[in-house]
Amino acid sequence: MDPDMNARLLAEVTTLLRQQQELMTKLVNRPPAEKRVEGISMLKYSGSLGESLELFLDQSRLFF
Repeated sequence: MDPDMNARLLAEVTTLLRQQQELMTKLVNRPPAEKRVEGISMLKYSGSLGESLELFLDQSRLFF
């Protein structure tokens, strides 16, 4: 192969790799997407003193 062709090919590959690295950096550093659910309300604890608050908290963690 022609030395000039090799140099051009190497430069193009280097440019492509740099662009891919920049895109990956943007993807890694972007903030997490906010997730929302419409139409669901948070659980409300309405138990008595004899009931377990821990059960309510476990269900809250599981579903929310």
